[in-house]
Amino acid sequence: MTRVVALAVDAADRELVLGWAAEGKLPALQSLVERGGVARLQSDGMHLPESTWPTIVTGCRPHTHGVYSWREVAPGSYQRTRRPARSPRPPFWELLLEGPAAPRTLLLDVPAAPHDGGEGITAVLGWGQRGAIHRFSMPDGLLDEIEQRHGTYVRNLNRDVPGRPLLERGQLRSMERMAARRTEVLRDLMASQPWDLCVAPYFESHFAGHAFRMYAARDAYLERVPRGPGLGDALLRVYQAVDAGIGELVDAAPPDTHFAIFSGFGLRPNTSGMALLPRVLAKLGYTVPTPVSGNSRRRELMRRIALTAVPRPLARAIRRRTLTPEDLEAHGDRLWLESTDWEHSRAWVEAEPGSAGIRLNVAGREPAGIVEPGAEYDALCAEIATELGQLTDARTGRPAIEAVWHRDELGAGAHADALPDLIVGFTQSAVLRSVRHPRAGLVKEDRADWKVTEHDDEGFLIVAGPEVAAGVDAVEGRIEDIAPTIMRLMGSSVPSEVDGRPLTELLRAQARREAA
Repeated sequence: MTRVVALAVDAADRELVLGWAAEGKLPALQSLVERGGVARLQSDGMHLPESTWPTIVTGCRPHTHGVYSWREVAPGSYQRTRRPARSPRPPFWELLLEGPAAPRTLLLDVPAAPHDGGEGITAVLGWGQRGAIHRFSMPDGLLDEIEQRHGTYVRNLNRDVPGRPLLERGQLRSMERMAARRTEVLRDLMASQPWDLCVAPYFESHFAGHAFRMYAARDAYLERVPRGPGLGDALLRVYQAVDAGIGELVDAAPPDTHFAIFSGFGLRPNTSGMALLPRVLAKLGYTVPTPVSGNSRRRELMRRIALTAVPRPLARAIRRRTLTPEDLEAHGDRLWLESTDWEHSRAWVEAEPGSAGIRLNVAGREPAGIVEPGAEYDALCAEIATELGQLTDARTGRPAIEAVWHRDELGAGAHADALPDLIVGFTQSAVLRSVRHPRAGLVKEDRADWKVTEHDDEGFLIVAGPEVAAGVDAVEGRIEDIAPTIMRLMGSSVPSEVDGRPLTELLRAQARREAA
């Protein structure tokens, strides 16, 4: 059976990766590109970034798998909850298990992977997974064994510290160290566990992108952050640590192993007015705010004091003793629920950094449903889109919104109704600090949690191995094509319910015929 190692260089900047590989600065990737093929992939990552991994592992787009955020409003309620750990659609390795020659699968820290294991699956989830809340391994105890042999993963690598060189250099060292440790864990698992398919991400590239891309591509940023000494090559250094790990895995794998290196999205300067949008909808009367409870106000005041007025080591000690991450998350969800008059709000914002979705209060879908489906729903969607189209950047007078899409524009699918009704795309020509509207007036943004860098929609796939056509580099596709391409490479057909297509342009003619 064909062996495949599929490794994500998570949220890596496509043009920087391919450029540095061509220059020889990423020698392992350079070697794979030279003896394999490259596809440039589009995604929904700019506007629905949290849909990326479910799309990769299922081969389906968001309207089919129904996942768009790590925290969504639960159906039939106004309560925010974390999404289930997996999509309603099965991951592609489960589809492979249904074939005549089921492969043995090894998973390390794969988002949107199932937590119940399964026949032929070895899984370690939550060791060094970005944003993980579940820790699971199959067989039982394997995660504990990994931590005993290799140590635990550093936390808080996604904490933004731009303009603070000492903290930035500490993060850089941790990212390099964790990339090397992840390689050690993967080599251990690949040597000790049975596998035909191995899937794992390097999240260090994602952390590094948010922390250091603005230093590697300074001319792309409209507002510059002062760079500390010795950080100009920080992003490259983390990519090189990941590249070194990929090289070790290539050397350690059997010689006939195929490698698929991919990213579902990249990075761009953040210009969005994500935090402005809820205030705009409130000023326009679509969302009706209401005061939160006294207890919630006191807890929020304590949280803000701990973040701003208390020295960070003391604040961390206080949080460790009195507020767990689960407590803070529950507090945020209570603030969300209490801050809106749901019985009188026709629409509200479900916001993420870099993107925002708007949900309507639809009769029969939401508990208080005051917008009738059909003509009234369509008219309100069009009205909100028109109103948002009148927003301008208060500094330049230029449009603040590039487009407002209805979810149906993404396509029809079994779980399209799980997505927000409207998806807002902000301008990329200016950093939005405040906007103007003919009726709402001036609206300013609270930039306390501002991220300098956010996601774009540019992914890539590099494949190399005996059944890959060498020298192919002009293939265009989408990230939902990654799973079907791996399935075809492993000799499997692709079910019709999968949205993506195998990128057969990357495969040798014999591999295409055998899998047809």
